Amino acid sequence: GAFQWLAVNTLLGSTSAKSCDQPAIVLDMGGASLQVAYGVHPRALEAIGPARRHQYIREMTLPGGCEVPMYEHSYLGYGVVAARAKMFQEAESLGLADANPCLMAGWQGNFSYGSSTYVGRSAADAAGCARLVERMLRSRAPCGDGEADTSGCSFAGAWGGPGWEPAEVPSEQGKLRGLGARRGPTIAACSALFDSLYMAGAAPEGRGHTVATPRLYADLAAQACSVPAEDAAVAYPRRSPEAAPWACFDLSYIATLLEAGLGLAGDRELLVAKELGYGGDERQRFSAAWPLGVALDNRHGLGGSAP
Repeated sequence: GAFQWLAVNTLLGSTSAKSCDQPAIVLDMGGASLQVAYGVHPRALEAIGPARRHQYIREMTLPGGCEVPMYEHSYLGYGVVAARAKMFQEAESLGLADANPCLMAGWQGNFSYGSSTYVGRSAADAAGCARLVERMLRSRAPCGDGEADTSGCSFAGAWGGPGWEPAEVPSEQGKLRGLGARRGPTIAACSALFDSLYMAGAAPEGRGHTVATPRLYADLAAQACSVPAEDAAVAYPRRSPEAAPWACFDLSYIATLLEAGLGLAGDRELLVAKELGYGGDERQRFSAAWPLGVALDNRHGLGGSAP
């Protein structure tokens, strides 16, 4: 969360005293969790109660010297691999274990995660998979956390934060202020969010970043869900043969999470990145990952540790 945010914004040149007024929003998806972190406008803090402020907000002092209140939340269990287990659980609860829309046509077998093993059979359907994922996300779950205000909920019972804009500025979609807007700060999508795009052939070879939209992920999901499982390795040569049949679910999951879970507009541009050139200089490319943030925090003492 905080370390990934620091790494990405440092590489983008958004941590100097002159540019820290609108740092990038950072989404970082691993195998087990999704991390969301972004700077909060100081005036937006006024509407945040003490319980939410304690749980979600931290102060970061950036290398340029300015202080940025930062929203941070880890959605444990919503990384791309952990989400597969949740998908099987949701399908079983709906009576779809033998007609799972998120599995490529012809796929049947089992999937183990942690101490559990799940069994399923395919009924490949991208639209059906999106509906299943939306139920799985619990995007309408309350997020009061002991406070009366339940506005701004994202998914899985979490509060999405106030966004960067001041509280009096309305959000276009009314869900995640600053994330839902079609314009605003850069949204950087990292790790599995890049890998899934790259393995679908939608990110060029030799470049560590590209531009995408939630709608692109949805279009790629529709393509993937039409591929028979037996042809998956040929259709997705950038994936290992074992990982290729997961393209249908992985892409459907990400597309639905971005729109239904986080409230992004389908045409909202994302900077999807694995590597970034420092300050835009492609000759100085670094991995856009949390270890860089750890190194920066250790060097500058920026307050990146958990609250």
